[in-house]
Amino acid sequence: MTGRLSRRGGPARPVVPALLRDPRRPRHDDRHARCIFGQGRVIIERMYGANGRDATGRPGERPAWERPGRFERASAGQDGVVPPGWPRGVRPPGVEGWQETAVAWLYDLVPPGYRRHDVLKRHPGLLARMARQHVEAALQAARHGYGTARVDLRDRFGAHVVDAMLRVYEYEGSRTAALEREVGLVEQALAGKRWNPRL
Repeated sequence: MTGRLSRRGGPARPVVPALLRDPRRPRHDDRHARCIFGQGRVIIERMYGANGRDATGRPGERPAWERPGRFERASAGQDGVVPPGWPRGVRPPGVEGWQETAVAWLYDLVPPGYRRHDVLKRHPGLLARMARQHVEAALQAARHGYGTARVDLRDRFGAHVVDAMLRVYEYEGSRTAALEREVGLVEQALAGKRWNPRL
């Protein structure tokens, strides 16, 4: 392909593959990226260069999608918006009194002895962490119990009793898995995360 000529008699321009071409620019404009063919490799050079500078040595302008902070505003979220799976007993994050409802809800998930620790009262994020770990342990126990129930119980109980016990594990496992997600969302909200409304 090195000897190929264009219609005007000069050497033909290298063809930029469709997946590498900038869709915002016309196909005949190869200033943004040009292909250099050599030893079976295609090297793409952008206008701002590998070191972030253009041909004049000045800092080149990066595309919008590569500029720092391009999506910060879109991902910041806002108060009063709840994500899918948010617990019903907790007010939306950011509204007045939402942390009080979150703390009360979290205390209902952990053993009563957790209420005597002042550090958990002063730092709701730590309470959320312990609640999440407590729920995760319950979920792991349900999975282990489901996987070993037939072998452990078949000699002491009838098949219909074991099947009923497996249904209990299935129900409680599903409920605990949903609860694990709810606790995780509350923990993220207590750490400052906010969500955007769903369109």
